[in-house]
This record gives sequence, structure tokens and C-alpha cells, in this order.
Amino acid sequence: MSNIYTSDIRIQRRDGAHLGNDEIETLFQKTVNVHGEFGSYWVRIVKKYRPQLKCLDIQFGSGKRTEDPFDDPALFELYRVTERINYEGSLDHITEYYINKDHGYASTAEPRICKYAFDKIHIHTSAKWPDWPELEQIGSSEYRFKHGGIYHSSNCKSFVDLDEETPFYGPCLQYTDDYAYDYFVLNPCEQIDFLTPAPLISLGKNDFVEIPDDSKLTFYFRSRKVLEIHKLYGRAELYSADYWDNCIDEIYLRNIIK
Repeated sequence: MSNIYTSDIRIQRRDGAHLGNDEIETLFQKTVNVHGEFGSYWVRIVKKYRPQLKCLDIQFGSGKRTEDPFDDPALFELYRVTERINYEGSLDHITEYYINKDHGYASTAEPRICKYAFDKIHIHTSAKWPDWPELEQIGSSEYRFKHGGIYHSSNCKSFVDLDEETPFYGPCLQYTDDYAYDYFVLNPCEQIDFLTPAPLISLGKNDFVEIPDDSKLTFYFRSRKVLEIHKLYGRAELYSADYWDNCIDEIYLRNIIK
């Protein structure tokens, strides 16, 4: 199948105020749209209002949507809308919605590859680990890399936790309010590209072939697991759980309302 996209959309009021219940429901219904009606294409729908950040976070499968979710320019007088999107397992991209002043409708900025951060690595291995700067041994088979880094990754949520009890209307998933899934769960990842630090850039070449077998690297951001690389029987298994909290895209950070 084609056009299976995972979209994570974050909405905030420009005046920094909380979103009301009616606002949340209106924005949610307007955003989650494929085939011209409410629904999600092969990706579970998640709706989370985060009071501490005064933002509405929505996850859904946007690959078959018939229009941009915010086609009313008047909305942009009230809301800032940012989208992170994964195109069928490729690297995540990020973009913003804005008003096209020449034509009077909403458009998106050119999508760019999203950057994520980690601030600590734990390495479990039965082998001798390469001598990296800032790497310290904290147990008989465990190491800790003190400083963090930056990377690109793929956070595709298609087919996650789909079962025979999931309500379908064709491939369009509907919303179940009691679905407990959130971003804290590591999922299989197609690709991880490290931008810093240098040892990880080198380690990432050729599908992580240099990682000793039977080794596991767990990456954290503010104590939350965001990546895991497990080398077993000569093959590297990649997992990711990136979200807005470890997104360090410069434009997003500059524009986010705190």
C-alpha cells in the first residue's frame, strides 16, 4: 500500500491561553480527515491535551487526506500549527502551516528533516567497547556516554497495535477514547542517522556493522528512552520513540509558545 503517513500535529493558541474543551474537539475533528471524512489511514488516532504546555497533540494517518487540515486562514490568527510527518518509513520531516497572503488560504512551509536529541547513552555488551572520549564503565558489562547528541530518525506508527477489535471503515480508523497508547513506547525504526557525536556517526555506517554482537545501546532524553539499537546475530534492530519533547528543530524551538 502507498501513502501511509504518520502525522503528529501540535496546536497552541498564539496568545498563550489554554485551549477550551470545545476548541479541542473542533480542532481535533477538523484535523483528523482522510477520504473527505473523519478518519485515519492505517495509523492509530491519539488525542492528548497537555495542560502544562497548553497544547493539543494529535497523531493520525494523514496519507489519504484530501486537504490540508487548516484551510481557513482565520484560524491562524488564533493558533500556531506545527506538523511532524513520517512518509512511509522514511526519515521524519517537520513543517509549519501559514497563511498564503497572495491567495488567502493556508499552506505549509517546505518540509525539512526533523532533528532529535539524546542526552545520555547506556551500553550493555559482553564485548570490549571501543575507547570513546567521555565513555565511562559503570559495571562489569555496562558503559555510560555522558554527553548527548543529535540525530535523524524514522517514527512510523502504521499498523501499531492493530487487531481484530479495532473499528474499521475500510482502512480509515476511527477514534477510541480509551486507547492508552502514547509516545513513550519504542517502535521498530527504519533508519537512524547520527549528526553528533563523531563516534556515533562512525558507528552508524554500513548499518551499524561495527557494533559488537549481543550489544544493546539505549538512548535517553531527560530520563525517557528515545532510541534503542540491539545488535544480535550480526543484525542491528532499531527502535525509536521520538516526540516533541526531544525535537530540536531550530524553527520549531524558536516559534514554540512557552
